[in-house]
Amino acid sequence: MLNEFGSRTTFNKISDTYVVSVPNPMSLDALAILEKDLLSNLESDFAAHVIFDFSAVQILDSTEFKELYKQAKVIALMGVESYFVSLNPCVVAALVQTNIKIDSVTSCLCIQDALDLIQKNKNEAKA
Repeated sequence: MLNEFGSRTTFNKISDTYVVSVPNPMSLDALAILEKDLLSNLESDFAAHVIFDFSAVQILDSTEFKELYKQAKVIALMGVESYFVSLNPCVVAALVQTNIKIDSVTSCLCIQDALDLIQKNKNEAKA
């Protein structure tokens, strides 16, 4: 499935980190393509971290969120750390109301915060 611009999900690589633009509008079909593309990219060009960028997402239901969380758990089995960034405050409030639990994904306010946290963790691991 292609997005409104006729292309697949955007993946950018910064050092050993993929930044994935979560599709908007969202659908289970779009998420299935995102998962396929993400796994394919990780297989051909491994990254230690994946940042899921939600900045374009205004509406996110619990089913879609659970699907993205499942994708984060799948790549965790490959040794990849996941970060969810730029979640809309209204989306966060709705997820809290539905008692969504995430225990293996770190969330950050923005991409830069996630990159800073990744670098901090690398520096601490070296020390």
